Amino acid sequence: MSIFRLLLFFLLFSASLLAQYPAAPDPIAYVTDLGDFLTEEEELNLSRVLLNQYREKGQVQLVVVTVPDLGGQTVEQYAQGLAESWGIGEKDWNNGVLLLVSRAERKVRIELGYGMEGQITDLAAKRIIDKQIVPKLQEAAYYDAIYDGSLAIVSSVEKHFLRKEKRAKDLEYAQENEAMHKRLRQRERLYRSLIFGGLGLLVLLLVYFGTKGKGSDSRDRNYGSSSKGSSYSSSSSYSDYSDYSDYSDYSDYSDSSFGGGSFGGGGASGDW
Repeated sequence: MSIFRLLLFFLLFSASLLAQYPAAPDPIAYVTDLGDFLTEEEELNLSRVLLNQYREKGQVQLVVVTVPDLGGQTVEQYAQGLAESWGIGEKDWNNGVLLLVSRAERKVRIELGYGMEGQITDLAAKRIIDKQIVPKLQEAAYYDAIYDGSLAIVSSVEKHFLRKEKRAKDLEYAQENEAMHKRLRQRERLYRSLIFGGLGLLVLLLVYFGTKGKGSDSRDRNYGSSSKGSSYSSSSSYSDYSDYSDYSDYSDYSDSSFGGGSFGGGGASGDW
């Protein structure tokens, strides 16, 4: 009986937590203005912008939610609980980001999914809030604040991916360059070996035929035959190795839906 009561308590407690947050929109909405900050046209326009950027890039699923109040929670607790209960982002990537604005408490929060904590630092999120969002909220320019803040979040993610791609390309280039120079060094060693080997062979041939020529001269003197020694005068043909110069030319060398995302509390908050 005690186990049954414990299970019942857990289920009731979980249900009470879920009841603290608005239900996730069905179908998915990228902007949910429960705090009544935006006109219908503004909400639709921003939704279209965020949907299109996610379809085109797929890097971050940014969702904007405004609420009338935080239900007695801190903005950090509410943002993480709402993002988790909705499952913003893809399960395998945890690439969800929630931009939350509360009217009663005058709080704003950027909540980062686990997978986005490396793409947007807490400091960068705080800078977006302080520079792009809070000043415009204080001027009651709500659409501008939320729109500009959303674009700044997306831009920050895109810059991170661009830097990441550049680092990857630089590393790939460095590896290819090193491999090319390694092959060049190997080829140079091979050609050097061929050249020195050829020169060595030339010396051996010259010594061999030179020695043999002396023997012929001695026989000529003994037997009076000059025609035999003259038959080896063609040995000079072995001295032409000018074609090895071709190996020194390397100028042409070239070896080229919300999807169950999770959140861990990363992000930043602000007051307006």
